[in-house]
Amino acid sequence: MNSLPIAESHTNSIVAVAFSTKYGDRFATAGDDSTIRVWDLSEYSNIAIGYPRSHQPSGAKPLCLGFTDIVVSGWDDGSVIAHDIDTGDNLWYIERAHAGGVTSLKLSHNMRFLLSGGMNGEVRLWELRSREMISHMKEHTQKITDIQIFEDDLSALTSSKDRCIMHWDLREERRLYCYTQRMGGINTIALSKDQTQIISMGQERKISYWNRNTPSPVHESTFGDNEEGMCLVRSNDGRLLASGGSSGIIRLWNYETGAMLSSATAHSGYVSDITFSLDDRQIISTGQDGAISIWCIFSE
Repeated sequence: MNSLPIAESHTNSIVAVAFSTKYGDRFATAGDDSTIRVWDLSEYSNIAIGYPRSHQPSGAKPLCLGFTDIVVSGWDDGSVIAHDIDTGDNLWYIERAHAGGVTSLKLSHNMRFLLSGGMNGEVRLWELRSREMISHMKEHTQKITDIQIFEDDLSALTSSKDRCIMHWDLREERRLYCYTQRMGGINTIALSKDQTQIISMGQERKISYWNRNTPSPVHESTFGDNEEGMCLVRSNDGRLLASGGSSGIIRLWNYETGAMLSSATAHSGYVSDITFSLDDRQIISTGQDGAISIWCIFSE
């Protein structure tokens, strides 16, 4: 008897999801089963699977993900690996990018460099062509949880479990400003469409809006007394925010008013990551339960 595969997915928790910035019908996921998977959104099918390098420790797992015309992932052994989006083949790698693991990364808009964060609070800038480290910045005292790069690629934001958001000048390799949350670590950050506001979420169980160079939030939205905010993303048109929490619920918010528009139970465990499609018509969430949930947004 011959077997015919009908569908396949991750066999363990999924830690990250990212839409391609080049192709509107493709997204990628990273899982605790040590695989990177590229998906076709139009057919809901798995196109390619990327695996760890043969020289990585057995059981190495990806922790974060970026997707343009290649998939770039950070791993718990400290490696950064790029995979081909059609074959899953390894294209290049950076060994020992961070001791303790690469916990967050972001590709620049001009595709010339990569900004990464580590378990011990380091922020490092890498040239993509040579894969050489350009700069090293260390002021965070705990794990880097998220990175956002401004559109001009001259400055960036990093968030950390140390309760801080730091604004960096990438050319001068120095910190410009530090925003400090009163309680609990920050798990995720986003930038407003006009890049004048920072939105954060984490253990304080609030969505906080910060004006640039202002020490305290100018607005806060509470989403649950017993729920930790795990992931947050702004829509590409700037009108919406989508968030995921430790209870498995995803929520849709009006960016301007901070009002919650809708919520739904998405996962049986915490929501690990969330992203908008390029046309903002769909949201994809991933979770501890190993599920990939695809949501359609209908506007009135």
